[in-house]
Amino acid sequence: MRYLVLVLEISLAALTLYVMALLFWDFISPKLPVAETGSIAVPTRMKSGAVTDWTVFATVNPFYRDQKSEIVEDTVLADARETNLDLELFGIRFSPDGKGVAIIRTPDKQQGAFRVGDEIFNGVVLNRVLQDRVAIERAGVLEVLTFPGQQGTGQLGPTEAAQDKAK
Repeated sequence: MRYLVLVLEISLAALTLYVMALLFWDFISPKLPVAETGSIAVPTRMKSGAVTDWTVFATVNPFYRDQKSEIVEDTVLADARETNLDLELFGIRFSPDGKGVAIIRTPDKQQGAFRVGDEIFNGVVLNRVLQDRVAIERAGVLEVLTFPGQQGTGQLGPTEAAQDKAK
């Protein structure tokens, strides 16, 4: 019994020293400036005066290092209209070949990760994942889903064009 208490005391002492070391490291480590929104404000100039080129993240996909990211654009998608379904786009995992993953909130208010070809709900299939939007297919017609507050393709769909001409 005596040895068990000794082992327990040594374990607690080691744990206490570990936590104290973590706290010490937290106090002496350099702090990054934080914006009012709570996100980290990353400086564009380092102390050495070198300018950081952040555009590399727009052209290189870290998951496919041997491939350059190219905007996959299709003439069919250029004519696609913004969907009116109760869907909301939350995230995109873009792949240069258009076969990425999208995080979408469905009409039942549940979020899910969908791959290209997956059925989002009855009759609605994820067709393509682009850098800034996704294409869904509903009854054989392509529609575009963008992030909230983001404009769609800028093209008017057939019904919207007819409504616009009627005005």
